Amino acid sequence: MPVPPARDSFRSCLRAALALVGTGLAACGARTQVTAPGPVVAVAPVATIDAAAGVDSGDGGAHVATLDDRQTPAPVGASAPLPAAPAVTELHLPWSAGETWFLTSGPHSQKRSALDFAPPNLNPRTGQTYDDACSRKRGDGYWVRAAADGHFSAVLRAGCPCVQIQHDDGTTTNYFHLRRSSVKKLGFKVGDPVQAGQALGHPSCEVGPKVCGTTHAPSGVHVHFHRTNAATGARLPADGMVISGWKVKALGRERDGMMTKGDEVRQTRGKLLGWACSPTTSACGGKRNDLEGDLAPIPSPGEEARFVSLDAAKKHPARAPSGVAVVRRDAPP
Repeated sequence: MPVPPARDSFRSCLRAALALVGTGLAACGARTQVTAPGPVVAVAPVATIDAAAGVDSGDGGAHVATLDDRQTPAPVGASAPLPAAPAVTELHLPWSAGETWFLTSGPHSQKRSALDFAPPNLNPRTGQTYDDACSRKRGDGYWVRAAADGHFSAVLRAGCPCVQIQHDDGTTTNYFHLRRSSVKKLGFKVGDPVQAGQALGHPSCEVGPKVCGTTHAPSGVHVHFHRTNAATGARLPADGMVISGWKVKALGRERDGMMTKGDEVRQTRGKLLGWACSPTTSACGGKRNDLEGDLAPIPSPGEEARFVSLDAAKKHPARAPSGVAVVRRDAPP
């Protein structure tokens, strides 16, 4: 049976259309540059704010524009820059330049965090030794000074003869056995700024009430110095600490330690070394424990003038603070 002309014409048209479609697809691939899609990022609709009228011109009020909406999204995979860590606070021996104090106890107390420093057991007016190592006159001849800039985070806390200073690196320095009356006279309050070299109080033998944590009375005028983590209150080990360029190292048993700077060594073995040692002191085993301060003293309100020895003034004439009287060792008291 012959095929109707109309049906034959339809089949011919269909074959022609299919051939045209195939040719067109091949041609699109040749003519059009295809870019592979990147990761899809969902972005909320952003409504614009008319600066003059404050009108939401976005989606008719269905979405309220916020400051977050108007921020440019961060690129996918990009991380925000980390804040720079504060520099480690540079510490100084907590007494005046030109004064020689002594390392009388190496790392001790909790986490072996503390060091003890004592001023000379000499009357700066006469050069004579005090019969009582806890003599008030001995302590009143010297000032404990702030080891670095910061602000007061504790002053005579719970009646304890101590001061605490917080520093920018998140640590604190703590000064114990200060004469409470001298701290009160200076009038510091928690939150007050403090500069390195500022007087904090006189060293003494005061220990305060039991809450202060002291287990025994000091055997002589000194300052107990340690650091803590300001956020947690945990004590930081003294081992490895650098102070005025001296690096601290814990040795053997409690209170044994040394401080080194280049080829110089200062060492203590608890109370065995006494207050002052030199290579000629038999009880010290040839060790030294003398340390010279490098802090320029900054006068504090209420800080009275102090007498220093003529020898110290001759050795460091440029370091003699204003308002400090210099007298001869043989001058009458």
